[in-house]
Amino acid sequence: MKSAFSVSNVFGDHMVVQRNRPVRISGTASPGTEVSGIFAGNHAEAIAGDDGVWTMAFPPMEAGGPHELAVSTSCGARRVFRDVLVGEVWFCSGQSNMEFHVHCPTEKFYGLRDGIEVARSANDDGLRLLQVPRSVSPNGPCTELPLSPAWHAATSFAPVAEFSAVGYWFGTELRRRLGIPIGLINGSWGGSMIEPWIPRFGFDDAGLGVFANSVDAALAAYARSKEGDAEPFDPFGGAYREWIVEKFEKTDPATTKAALAAWFLPGNEPEAWTRCREEPSNELLDVGTVWFRQTFSLPKACEGRRAILHVDHIDDADDAWVDGVHVGVTTAFEKDFWSKPRDYAFTVGATPDGLHTVVFRVQNHFNIGSIRGDIHVAVEGGAKACLDDAGWEFRREFTVDPHLVGTRPSPSPSPRAQLFNCQLPTTLYNAMVAPATEMEIGGVIWYQGCSNARLWTAYADLQKAQIESWRKVWRNSGMPFLITQLAAFSQHRPYNRMPDDYWKDETPETAPGYAPMRAVQEKFLDYPGAGVACTIDVGDHSDIHPGDKKSVGLRLAHEAMRVAYGDASCLPGPRARAASRVDGGVEVVFDNAGEGLEIPEGALGPHIAAIAGEDGKFVWTDAEVRGRDALFFRDPGVPGGAAQVQYAYNAFAPGPFLRRKGDGLPAFPFRVAVSARL
Repeated sequence: MKSAFSVSNVFGDHMVVQRNRPVRISGTASPGTEVSGIFAGNHAEAIAGDDGVWTMAFPPMEAGGPHELAVSTSCGARRVFRDVLVGEVWFCSGQSNMEFHVHCPTEKFYGLRDGIEVARSANDDGLRLLQVPRSVSPNGPCTELPLSPAWHAATSFAPVAEFSAVGYWFGTELRRRLGIPIGLINGSWGGSMIEPWIPRFGFDDAGLGVFANSVDAALAAYARSKEGDAEPFDPFGGAYREWIVEKFEKTDPATTKAALAAWFLPGNEPEAWTRCREEPSNELLDVGTVWFRQTFSLPKACEGRRAILHVDHIDDADDAWVDGVHVGVTTAFEKDFWSKPRDYAFTVGATPDGLHTVVFRVQNHFNIGSIRGDIHVAVEGGAKACLDDAGWEFRREFTVDPHLVGTRPSPSPSPRAQLFNCQLPTTLYNAMVAPATEMEIGGVIWYQGCSNARLWTAYADLQKAQIESWRKVWRNSGMPFLITQLAAFSQHRPYNRMPDDYWKDETPETAPGYAPMRAVQEKFLDYPGAGVACTIDVGDHSDIHPGDKKSVGLRLAHEAMRVAYGDASCLPGPRARAASRVDGGVEVVFDNAGEGLEIPEGALGPHIAAIAGEDGKFVWTDAEVRGRDALFFRDPGVPGGAAQVQYAYNAFAPGPFLRRKGDGLPAFPFRVAVSARL
């Protein structure tokens, strides 16, 4: 039971409240306490219920301000919120591409390339920002946001720099178009799936209760562990350890035996080692084991002194030698092995010429391995040798074929980690969304899907469950919900980027990537009250966090004008309506062509258009604009004539792209069946 007087912490000084809807405010007090409020000359009253919760609502207001909002109790307690504006409030959510900051000095989440200047020049008092700290709650919806965040005007560096870049550009564009105050609440978590953003009742209402059952299992496992009757926990045991020991480490026993016998020696077979391309990570792309070495010099006076071999980051495990002496090991069976810095102590030995050799044997068990950051040897007394990117050599021990040995199982989370996990269904909604539902909003912008891309067949149902449950908790059955379609992307390796023409060897069959997920997302253009922003053209083949967040924010604002504010001049991006056989190929007709379609660069990018015959095998082809609203695909002679046609239906579609004249919005990627001649 609540007793102390409080107001929900989503409300604060400098906030924006939603125009043209009741101005709702809530909090707690002793049961039966009378609470009264005044806002811009309007009065409201409430009585705290048996649970101590009170809620009042002021009449809807037009945009404007600033105002004061005061709430007081019959017992004399009082809260006053100053500099309150009335305008449009939007909730921003998703995974890292929504969390991606305007400016971020660290590598955890990237910032805009010019983000520091954007944040420094921010000076818009009519744009207000509320950043929700990361938090999870497996035990049900919370009533307060974590760590009591504060509203800030977009007039100073820090609040703008730390805010969502997509959200910021969305808000600035709405400010430009609407000319009224805009409030943005950002609750995002990098890497999160959609399931943790859906409330428990949302799964049940949609007939998807099986997704939420894992919460009950995690709660039960945690309870058992606290009672002491659970088995001793080993996150790196079971199938995880068995795969590494019995499959990975036995991939090539003969080569491994020879390598461990001699490759760590300084003079080992010079002709067998190859110079690395720019940096070691470029040679550590696959699951397998690679050796690296580099020679460095130290003053003669360093001999006999203690030293540290330091590496910022190695993914996953490694052994290290200096001058043929083993100095350290990090296995895949210890905490944070993939990310913790290595600091291996050793004594500097004597060498005839003062040259020393460091050797690493690096094991990558999952996805793409990497070595990055500072690598150096620091000697007692101040001497230091930096092992920069130049000079490294490598020698590959073996590469694992996942078709033969399977993929490494994930480590098992502890009962506590499993319960307080950002991927557990409902947990992020409970902690980061539910408390914000006390405030009325105008709509939601959503940028997520990367983490669900492999499970795209279930995504439409999950997205619908999220939309409808959020509309329910925000008391608005038609609340606009705007989705960001996933951008072009192939592999996340920003530290060891692929060549820009890597796609030349790909076929339409080998690189679907996000294409099926994009198709699922595009269909929400037909869902009531939903919008979709196409971003196929702003992607980055080697970075899952493309840097052009301004275009994303502006396109979401375009969709907001169309969906939420009824601007008939704002059309969705061009969409394929029908494909028909014509002489020499296939003609695809588009909806939303507006003033007409064009390819500003003159021709579509290569490896972007494809045709399949009756055998279902797609072949790259050429395409060109015809008339105002059609794209012609040349038939390259597929068996039985064209049966299907696709555009940008691959992981990374290399531009140029098809666009609409005037606003330049790109056409949505598609794969469609071909009908008979029109």
